[in-house]
Amino acid sequence: MKVVLKENPSEVREVYALSGRAKLFESRICYLLDDGFFYWHDARDCELIDNTLPDHWVYYRNEKRTIEVEDPIETNIAFSFDWYLGPEILVNPAENIVHLSNLSGDAQKVFRKYTDDKARELSRTVNIKDIINEWDPIGLLPYCPEDEYQLEISDITYFLKQTKDENELGEYICSVFTKAFGNDTFQRPVSECRLIAKMILKTIK
Repeated sequence: MKVVLKENPSEVREVYALSGRAKLFESRICYLLDDGFFYWHDARDCELIDNTLPDHWVYYRNEKRTIEVEDPIETNIAFSFDWYLGPEILVNPAENIVHLSNLSGDAQKVFRKYTDDKARELSRTVNIKDIINEWDPIGLLPYCPEDEYQLEISDITYFLKQTKDENELGEYICSVFTKAFGNDTFQRPVSECRLIAKMILKTIK
């Protein structure tokens, strides 16, 4: 199975594994980089060019409970999935948990890379959340829970994978809140959104 990245169609990647969360309509593609590291990528950023599956791949699916890959060092960070397609991994049927310490070779490299990336992503999301909540562009937080802007924060976090340009990010922030709340409610100027973008970019460097 092979894919190309939409942002760089000239690079063809051999897929190592696939996974997803059915309820979240989320899927990830794992491939091997030239430097020998595995990388998990959002499937929305990839285009499938060869759907031939290797003979040794296995398929796991659980309808009732999400399977988790736990990192004993970072116990609060886990790779979780409802379905998995790739090299065989051993799942504890009682708990639906795979411990990284019990994996070896390529499988451990794959999931270790994900937990490292997830740790950075969680840290980044927290920083963005703090900035957006302090900004409180709609004036909701005195009356609403602190996760009121979570959808917009998730969109902004995802957009950061595509650009680190202050102006582009500022315009995107403006469009996200305008789309979510409408022009009548969200009335912050683009220049202010660019200042917020600058703060976010400074924080995640």
